[in-house]
Amino acid sequence: FNLLAPNAFTPNGDGINDNFIPVSLTQMNVDFEMNIFDKRGSIYSTRNIDQPWDGVNQRDGGKSISNNYIWVVTYTDEKNITQTYKGTVLLLD
Repeated sequence: FNLLAPNAFTPNGDGINDNFIPVSLTQMNVDFEMNIFDKRGSIYSTRNIDQPWDGVNQRDGGKSISNNYIWVVTYTDEKNITQTYKGTVLLLD
Protein backbone atom coordinates (compact mmCIF):
# COMPACT_ATOMS: atom_id res chain seq x y z
CA PHE A 1 0.00 0.00 0.00
CA ASN A 2 1.21 3.48 -0.84
CA LEU A 3 -0.04 6.70 0.76
CA LEU A 4 0.64 8.66 -2.45
CA ALA A 5 2.72 11.29 -0.70
CA PRO A 6 4.14 14.04 -2.89
CA ASN A 7 7.93 14.23 -2.84
CA ALA A 8 8.07 18.05 -2.82
CA PHE A 9 5.96 21.12 -2.05
CA THR A 10 6.30 24.89 -2.23
CA PRO A 11 4.63 26.75 0.66
CA ASN A 12 4.97 30.15 -1.03
CA GLY A 13 1.32 31.23 -0.95
CA ASP A 14 0.64 30.92 -4.68
CA GLY A 15 -2.17 28.39 -4.13
CA ILE A 16 -0.30 25.55 -5.85
CA ASN A 17 1.31 22.79 -3.74
CA ASP A 18 1.35 25.07 -0.69
CA ASN A 19 1.06 22.27 1.86
CA PHE A 20 1.99 18.64 2.41
CA ILE A 21 -0.15 15.67 3.35
CA PRO A 22 -0.19 12.21 1.75
CA VAL A 23 -3.08 12.13 -0.73
CA SER A 24 -4.47 8.81 0.52
CA LEU A 25 -5.10 10.29 3.96
CA THR A 26 -7.53 12.75 2.41
CA GLN A 27 -9.55 9.83 1.04
CA MET A 28 -9.38 7.42 3.98
CA ASN A 29 -11.61 7.69 7.00
CA VAL A 30 -9.03 6.80 9.66
CA ASP A 31 -7.58 8.32 12.78
CA PHE A 32 -3.96 9.16 12.05
CA GLU A 33 -0.97 11.09 13.25
CA MET A 34 1.52 12.72 10.89
CA ASN A 35 4.87 13.96 12.14
CA ILE A 36 7.50 15.91 10.24
CA PHE A 37 11.14 15.77 11.35
CA ASP A 38 14.29 17.71 10.62
CA LYS A 39 17.78 16.74 11.79
CA ARG A 40 17.04 17.94 15.34
CA GLY A 41 13.69 16.23 15.83
CA SER A 42 9.98 16.79 15.37
CA ILE A 43 8.97 20.14 13.88
CA TYR A 44 5.31 19.50 13.01
CA SER A 45 2.56 17.17 14.13
CA THR A 46 -1.10 16.87 13.13
CA ARG A 47 -4.02 14.50 13.59
CA ASN A 48 -6.35 16.63 11.49
CA ILE A 49 -6.75 16.16 7.74
CA ASP A 50 -7.64 19.85 7.50
CA GLN A 51 -4.26 20.85 8.98
CA PRO A 52 -1.62 19.65 6.49
CA TRP A 53 1.95 20.85 6.94
CA ASP A 54 2.34 24.36 5.54
CA GLY A 55 6.08 24.60 6.13
CA VAL A 56 5.84 26.19 9.57
CA ASN A 57 8.09 24.81 12.29
CA GLN A 58 5.89 24.27 15.36
CA ARG A 59 8.95 24.32 17.64
CA ASP A 60 9.69 27.98 17.01
CA GLY A 61 6.79 29.23 14.85
CA GLY A 62 9.08 30.19 12.00
CA LYS A 63 9.11 29.13 8.38
CA SER A 64 11.16 26.00 7.70
CA ILE A 65 14.09 26.36 5.32
CA SER A 66 14.34 24.69 1.93
CA ASN A 67 15.49 21.18 2.73
CA ASN A 68 14.50 17.53 2.83
CA TYR A 69 12.30 16.48 5.75
CA ILE A 70 11.21 13.08 7.01
CA TRP A 71 7.52 12.36 7.42
CA VAL A 72 5.97 9.54 9.46
CA VAL A 73 2.28 8.66 9.35
CA THR A 74 0.71 6.18 11.75
CA TYR A 75 -2.91 5.10 11.58
CA THR A 76 -5.15 2.22 12.60
CA ASP A 77 -6.83 0.46 9.70
CA GLU A 78 -10.32 -1.07 9.49
CA LYS A 79 -8.96 -4.37 10.91
CA ASN A 80 -7.63 -2.49 13.96
CA ILE A 81 -4.04 -2.98 12.81
CA THR A 82 -1.62 -0.10 13.31
CA GLN A 83 0.12 0.91 10.09
CA THR A 84 3.21 3.14 9.89
CA TYR A 85 4.52 4.76 6.72
CA LYS A 86 7.65 6.87 6.30
CA GLY A 87 9.14 8.97 3.56
CA THR A 88 10.85 12.22 2.69
CA VAL A 89 9.54 15.45 1.29
CA LEU A 90 11.49 18.35 -0.17
CA LEU A 91 10.36 21.81 0.91
CA LEU A 92 11.19 24.36 -1.80
CA ASP A 93 10.93 28.14 -1.48
